[in-house]
Amino acid sequence: MNSLGRSLVATATQSPPHSLVTVQQRSADLGFPLRILGRSDAPIRPQVVGPWWLEHWTPETEMPIRARQRLDALLATGFVPKAIVVFHELPRPDLEPSVWALRLTRAGRWLGQATSMLAMAAASFARTAAPVVGQVLLGLAGLLVMAVGGLALVLTALASVDPCLVVVTEDGYWIEIDRWYS
Repeated sequence: MNSLGRSLVATATQSPPHSLVTVQQRSADLGFPLRILGRSDAPIRPQVVGPWWLEHWTPETEMPIRARQRLDALLATGFVPKAIVVFHELPRPDLEPSVWALRLTRAGRWLGQATSMLAMAAASFARTAAPVVGQVLLGLAGLLVMAVGGLALVLTALASVDPCLVVVTEDGYWIEIDRWYS
């Protein structure tokens, strides 16, 4: 084989430094699984992608320690991604709620019911004991009931989202690094 043939073979067997092949070769050393989501040349900008919201990762992006450790481990191998993004699952009313969403909803309902019953009892007692104190307690009880109900709604919404940390290679492959429930 002449020198041109050898260089073509060498070029064909070498993987680009920031490609899917490079990530796959280094994944055995990482100690965690990488999941290839697919290949796309879609623009990397904040947008809705199916049932997900895509946004750029920044160092200030909140994520669990495990996700940050995995990202740091991948970057420590020398891999330089084209982009790092976070997908947030959009709540969908047509899907069954998750077990956690159901539990949080039940807890919120119970808290709302128990709090409102206690608030009514306290307000009734306060009205008979002292009208001014009763009005103050009634107002506080109402605020407490609204706060607990609002908290239950927020917790239910948060329980149904499923963030996903993804790196994009220079050759357009999207690779899941971690997924967590928040």
